[in-house]
Amino acid sequence: MTQQKPNREQRRHPSRAAEQLPSQIQVSYINRTVSPVLHADGVFGGLTPHGLLYMAFFSEHAKIPDSAQLAVDKVARKIRPVPQPDTEWVREVGTEIIMGLDLARSFRKWLDDKIKLIEQNEPANTFTVVEEQQPS
Repeated sequence: MTQQKPNREQRRHPSRAAEQLPSQIQVSYINRTVSPVLHADGVFGGLTPHGLLYMAFFSEHAKIPDSAQLAVDKVARKIRPVPQPDTEWVREVGTEIIMGLDLARSFRKWLDDKIKLIEQNEPANTFTVVEEQQPS
Protein backbone atom coordinates (compact mmCIF):
# COMPACT_ATOMS: atom_id res chain seq x y z
CA MET A 1 0.00 0.00 0.00
CA THR A 2 1.54 3.32 -1.03
CA GLN A 3 1.02 6.37 1.09
CA GLN A 4 -0.28 9.44 -0.69
CA LYS A 5 1.35 12.78 -0.06
CA PRO A 6 -0.95 15.40 1.46
CA ASN A 7 -2.29 17.87 -1.06
CA ARG A 8 -2.16 21.67 -0.62
CA GLU A 9 -5.54 21.79 1.16
CA GLN A 10 -4.49 19.04 3.60
CA ARG A 11 -1.22 20.84 4.36
CA ARG A 12 -3.09 24.09 5.10
CA HIS A 13 -5.69 22.37 7.28
CA PRO A 14 -4.11 19.30 8.96
CA SER A 15 -7.19 18.69 11.14
CA ARG A 16 -9.21 17.95 7.99
CA ALA A 17 -6.52 15.47 6.91
CA ALA A 18 -6.74 13.73 10.30
CA GLU A 19 -10.50 13.34 9.85
CA GLN A 20 -9.80 11.22 6.76
CA LEU A 21 -7.60 8.75 8.65
CA PRO A 22 -9.19 5.37 9.49
CA SER A 23 -10.18 4.78 13.11
CA GLN A 24 -8.65 1.29 13.11
CA ILE A 25 -5.96 -0.56 11.15
CA GLN A 26 -5.68 -4.35 10.90
CA VAL A 27 -2.13 -5.70 11.49
CA SER A 28 -1.14 -9.31 10.82
CA TYR A 29 1.77 -11.06 12.54
CA ILE A 30 3.88 -13.36 10.36
CA ASN A 31 6.41 -15.73 11.91
CA ARG A 32 9.61 -16.33 10.04
CA THR A 33 10.30 -19.94 9.26
CA VAL A 34 13.29 -19.74 11.61
CA SER A 35 12.06 -18.11 14.81
CA PRO A 36 12.84 -20.45 17.71
CA VAL A 37 11.81 -19.82 21.30
CA LEU A 38 15.04 -19.14 23.19
CA HIS A 39 15.96 -19.28 26.88
CA ALA A 40 17.89 -16.31 28.29
CA ASP A 41 20.10 -16.40 31.38
CA GLY A 42 21.26 -12.85 30.82
CA VAL A 43 21.74 -9.94 28.48
CA PHE A 44 24.80 -7.97 27.43
CA GLY A 45 24.71 -4.70 25.55
CA GLY A 46 24.81 -0.95 25.53
CA LEU A 47 24.48 1.90 23.07
CA THR A 48 25.50 1.80 19.44
CA PRO A 49 27.51 4.65 17.87
CA HIS A 50 24.17 5.87 16.45
CA GLY A 51 22.53 6.08 19.89
CA LEU A 52 20.43 2.94 19.56
CA LEU A 53 20.04 0.34 22.31
CA TYR A 54 21.86 -2.94 21.58
CA MET A 55 21.05 -6.15 23.49
CA ALA A 56 22.54 -9.62 23.10
CA PHE A 57 20.55 -12.26 25.01
CA PHE A 58 22.57 -15.30 26.04
CA SER A 59 22.24 -18.65 27.79
CA GLU A 60 25.01 -20.06 29.96
CA HIS A 61 26.15 -23.66 29.96
CA ALA A 62 29.22 -25.84 30.21
CA LYS A 63 31.25 -25.92 27.03
CA ILE A 64 30.60 -28.96 24.92
CA PRO A 65 33.97 -30.73 24.65
CA ASP A 66 35.71 -30.99 21.29
CA SER A 67 36.24 -34.70 21.93
CA ALA A 68 35.58 -37.36 24.56
CA GLN A 69 37.65 -40.17 26.04
CA LEU A 70 36.01 -43.60 26.09
CA ALA A 71 36.99 -46.52 28.34
CA VAL A 72 36.79 -49.97 26.77
CA ASP A 73 35.80 -52.92 28.98
CA LYS A 74 37.01 -55.88 26.93
CA VAL A 75 35.50 -58.49 29.26
CA ALA A 76 31.99 -57.00 29.42
CA ARG A 77 32.34 -55.76 25.85
CA LYS A 78 31.10 -52.29 26.80
CA ILE A 79 32.34 -48.78 26.15
CA ARG A 80 31.79 -46.04 28.70
CA PRO A 81 32.69 -42.36 28.60
CA VAL A 82 35.48 -41.29 30.95
CA PRO A 83 34.08 -38.46 33.12
CA GLN A 84 35.75 -35.11 32.48
CA PRO A 85 35.34 -32.05 34.68
CA ASP A 86 33.54 -29.01 33.25
CA THR A 87 36.47 -26.64 32.98
CA GLU A 88 34.93 -23.95 30.81
CA TRP A 89 31.58 -22.22 30.65
CA VAL A 90 30.22 -20.38 27.65
CA ARG A 91 27.66 -17.66 27.13
CA GLU A 92 25.93 -18.58 23.90
CA VAL A 93 24.25 -15.58 22.28
CA GLY A 94 20.85 -16.64 21.00
CA THR A 95 19.59 -13.36 19.59
CA GLU A 96 20.65 -9.76 19.24
CA ILE A 97 18.23 -6.85 19.18
CA ILE A 98 18.77 -3.20 18.31
CA MET A 99 16.03 -0.63 19.01
CA GLY A 100 15.49 3.09 19.21
CA LEU A 101 14.49 5.13 22.25
CA ASP A 102 10.73 5.15 21.56
CA LEU A 103 10.57 1.37 21.23
CA ALA A 104 12.84 0.93 24.28
CA ARG A 105 10.41 3.00 26.36
CA SER A 106 7.45 1.05 25.01
CA PHE A 107 9.29 -2.25 25.67
CA ARG A 108 10.07 -1.15 29.25
CA LYS A 109 6.40 -0.34 29.89
CA TRP A 110 5.29 -3.66 28.36
CA LEU A 111 7.85 -5.54 30.45
CA ASP A 112 6.80 -3.69 33.65
CA ASP A 113 3.15 -4.59 32.95
CA LYS A 114 4.03 -8.28 32.47
CA ILE A 115 6.16 -8.32 35.63
CA LYS A 116 3.22 -6.88 37.61
CA LEU A 117 0.95 -9.63 36.23
CA ILE A 118 3.43 -12.29 37.28
CA GLU A 119 3.79 -10.78 40.76
CA GLN A 120 0.01 -10.52 41.21
CA ASN A 121 -0.74 -14.04 39.99
CA GLU A 122 2.41 -15.86 41.02
CA PRO A 123 0.86 -18.52 43.28
CA ALA A 124 -1.82 -19.41 40.71
CA ASN A 125 0.52 -19.58 37.74
CA THR A 126 3.48 -21.44 39.18
CA PHE A 127 3.97 -25.18 39.21
CA THR A 128 6.47 -27.39 40.93
CA VAL A 129 8.06 -29.87 38.56
CA VAL A 130 8.52 -33.25 40.22
CA GLU A 131 10.83 -35.51 38.30
CA GLU A 132 10.48 -39.23 38.78
CA GLN A 133 13.64 -40.92 39.94
CA GLN A 134 14.89 -43.72 37.78
CA PRO A 135 15.35 -47.04 39.60
CA SER A 136 19.00 -47.73 40.35
